[in-house]
Amino acid sequence: MKLKIYPSELFGKVAAPPSKSMTQRAIAAGMLAEGLTRIINPSACNDSLASLQIASDLGAYTEMKSP
Repeated sequence: MKLKIYPSELFGKVAAPPSKSMTQRAIAAGMLAEGLTRIINPSACNDSLASLQIASDLGAYTEMKSP
């Protein structure tokens, strides 16, 4: 079997899946920061949701919105 591959150009956008560890770090950083912290495209895994619950238990106001 012979196979030929020719170069081509690709166009478009790819959305990378959110990172669990980066989401947890952003939640921790938000707890240390003054004012509002907005995390865009967070991971919604159980570990990240637990981190968000911990932040809430420590007194932070948290709100999660769907896209």
